[in-house]
Amino acid sequence: MPDDFKNTGSLNPPSDQESHDDSDEDLLSSFEAISKALSELGDTTPAPDDNAFEYPLAKVIELLPRHYIIDSNEDVVAGQAVVISLQDLFDQLARGKVTMPLSKLAYFVPASLLYDAIFNDSTEVQLNLPLVVRAISTDAFAKHMPPRSEKYIIDGLDDPFEAFGREELSVAEAREAITLEDEEEEIESEEPATAQTAEAVTLEDQEDAGVNQQDKVTAIPQAPELVAPEQATEADRAPEPDPVTEPVTESVAQPISEPVAPPMSSGDTSFAYPLPDLLALIPPAHVQSSDVSDKAATIVLDLPDLFDQLSRGKVSIALSII
Repeated sequence: MPDDFKNTGSLNPPSDQESHDDSDEDLLSSFEAISKALSELGDTTPAPDDNAFEYPLAKVIELLPRHYIIDSNEDVVAGQAVVISLQDLFDQLARGKVTMPLSKLAYFVPASLLYDAIFNDSTEVQLNLPLVVRAISTDAFAKHMPPRSEKYIIDGLDDPFEAFGREELSVAEAREAITLEDEEEEIESEEPATAQTAEAVTLEDQEDAGVNQQDKVTAIPQAPELVAPEQATEADRAPEPDPVTEPVTESVAQPISEPVAPPMSSGDTSFAYPLPDLLALIPPAHVQSSDVSDKAATIVLDLPDLFDQLSRGKVSIALSII
C-alpha cells in the first residue's frame, strides 16, 4: 500500500467549533468590508425626513470619549458631515436642547473610526443647538409649529364713550341730531328768492297853477316800478320768517380704541440652556465670575417668539432678559 494512503483513518475531520470560528471570521470580514466601502463612499443622500439633519463629523468626534475612537485624524474627518435622525427632534428643540445616547449617535459615524464597545454605552451627550437649528429647513419648522389662533376678548373692555364721560345717544336720536344740523345749514345759506315790490302811481298835481283844467286828463296808471330792496321803506318790506331755532345736538365722533390682544402665555416657549455656555456668550464686562462649579448646571430662559426665531435659523436674546 502506498505510503500516501497509510494511516488515513487517523486523520480527523474538522470539528464543529473550528467551522463555527471560520464562519464568524468570514462574517466579520464582510461586515468590515461593507462598512469601509460605505465610509469611503460617504452619505450623499438627502435627509430622509424632517427629523433628520446634517451635523459636522468633527463636532461628533469631539463629543465621543477618546477610548472609543480608533482614528480621529483631522484629515480624515475634516469637511465631512453625517446625517443624524431623531424621532423626538422638535420636542427636544422646544425644551431648548438636543441630546442622544452615545450608543445611538455611534450608528451615524463611520464604523472604521470607532470601537464596538461604544454601542453599549448609554451615556447622554448634548449636541450644539445652533448647529442643529441651522441644519433644519424652514419648511420643516413650519410643519411642526402649532397653528396660531388669535382671539380677542372684548367683554371686559370699557365703553369708549363712557370713558370720555359722554352721554349715550340712541341710534334714532343720533340720526335726528344729524338731520336738524343739516336743515339749519341749508336755511342759513339760502338767499331771498323774491324781491320786495311797491306800487307807485304818479299823478299830476291838480293844484299846479301852470296846468289848465281843460288840459287835465285822467292820470294813466303807470306800470309798477321794481324797487330795489335797499331802497324800499320799512313799511314796504315783507316780514322775513324767523329762522328755525330748534335745538341741535352736536354729534361728536369719539375715537374708538383698538381691542387689546391678551398677552401670550409662555407655554412651550421656555427652555433650559447650559449655564457655562450662556456665560461664555455674555461680554466679559457684564460677567462678575465665569467659574461654575457644576458644569451641567442649566438656566431656564423664556422667549415668547422662540419658534419664530427658530424658523429663521437662529435664536437671540437680549442681555437685559438674561
